[in-house]
This record gives sequence, structure tokens and C-alpha cells, in this order.
Amino acid sequence: VLLEYKTKECEMYAKAAKPTIFRGYRVNLAGCPRAYRSEVGNLISMQDCDFAAVYWYDYYSKEWLISFRASKECPYDLSEITSQLPNGGGHPKAAGFTIYEQNGENLHTYFAAYIDLTVSEN
Repeated sequence: VLLEYKTKECEMYAKAAKPTIFRGYRVNLAGCPRAYRSEVGNLISMQDCDFAAVYWYDYYSKEWLISFRASKECPYDLSEITSQLPNGGGHPKAAGFTIYEQNGENLHTYFAAYIDLTVSEN
């Protein structure tokens, strides 16, 4: 029952993913709880995009934590892409980095064309 509930929640977060651009890559971006980042990222990486980006915000540290996920067919090495970013790194198909709000950065700093952080009523 718990696994079924988690699966439905992950599907809900994945369905809310929005297309955006990250440094020239076509990325589907979704917000979700940190515990769901792998599952949600894997789901949206299979949509029409170069790779997936999942974010969550840590209110205590005032940091945006970004997690990238790529499908098996993705030709890009996500660890190379994130290695040049703040606190970035990972593996070829799963990597991430941190956006530090205290440096004046937010999602707008890195992601273009999406960035409506409000929840749609539709």
C-alpha cells in the first residue's frame, strides 16, 4: 500500500514537470520532496527532453538542491555538466548541484523559459 501511494505521488510530481532550458539543453523541470528525486527524475527523463532536473528548496540553509537524471539513451554525461557548478558532481546518468540563495542565485539564475514557481490551479 505504501509503495503504491509513493508511486502515485511520484507520477503526480512528474506530470507537473515543465520544459525549460539549462545551458542549451532541453530539460524537463519538476519540484518534489528530496526523498522522491530519483523516482521523479527517472520518470521525467523519459519524456521529450535531453535530461530531467528535479529541485527542492531547503528553507533552513536557503539552498536550492538540483538533481539531474538521464535516460539510458541520453548521450550526455551529467557528471561532466555538473562538475563545473557549485557543489556539483555525480555519475554519468545521475548528478546534481546546489544553488546558493545567499549568493543572490535562484532557479532563474540557471533555468530559462520555465520559472513560474506558483502552483497552477488547472
